[in-house]
Amino acid sequence: APPAPEAPGPCPAEAMAAMDAQGFLAARPGAVFLFARELTAAPGLDLRLLRDYFVLRAEAASGGGAWDVVYFHSGAAYRDNCPGLRWLARAALRLPAGVLGRLRRLVVVHPDALCAAAAAALNFSPLLPALAGKVETALRLESVQGVDLRGAALPAYVAEHDAALEAAPLRDFGVEPAALEGELASVGGAGGFMPG
Repeated sequence: APPAPEAPGPCPAEAMAAMDAQGFLAARPGAVFLFARELTAAPGLDLRLLRDYFVLRAEAASGGGAWDVVYFHSGAAYRDNCPGLRWLARAALRLPAGVLGRLRRLVVVHPDALCAAAAAALNFSPLLPALAGKVETALRLESVQGVDLRGAALPAYVAEHDAALEAAPLRDFGVEPAALEGELASVGGAGGFMPG
C-alpha cells in the first residue's frame, strides 16, 4: 500500500524565496511547471525542502479545482542530485488526497528514452494508483495536449531545445538524422530502404 500523505514540512519564507529565485518551478492557477535542467544544476539541493516547496506550490495552483503538472526534461543531465520523475512521484504521494485526486495529467516534455520509460511505468505503478493513466509524454511543445502553454513563463532554453528538435525529432533518444539515413541506406542497399 502506498504511504499515507504527510503534511509538508516547514518551508521558511526565506527558503521559499530562494527556491523561487532558482527557477525550479513556475506555477499558475491550474498548472505547475517543473524544469529538470534547473534541478540538475543545483548541487547539494535539499530534496526534502524541494518536495515541501513543490507540495505547497501545487496546493496553491490547484486552488480547489483540476490541475496539471508539466515536467520539462529539456536539457536535463543525470547527476546524483537530479530528482527526476521518481522524485516527482514520491512528492506527489505527499500531496493531500484531495489535491492529488484533482490532478488531471502529468505531462513529460522532451523526454529521453530513460525518462519516457519512467513516465510509462508511472502509468501502471501499483504504488501510485492516483497517477494511473494520467502520465503523458510529449516529444515537442506542440504535442502537449490539454495544457495551455501560452503565457507560461518558460525558460528560453526550452524553446531552443524544441526548435533543435524540428530538424532532429529523435535527438533526445540519441538518434541523429544523418545516422538514421545511413542505417536505412545500408539496409536497403544503394537504392535506400524499400519496405516489403
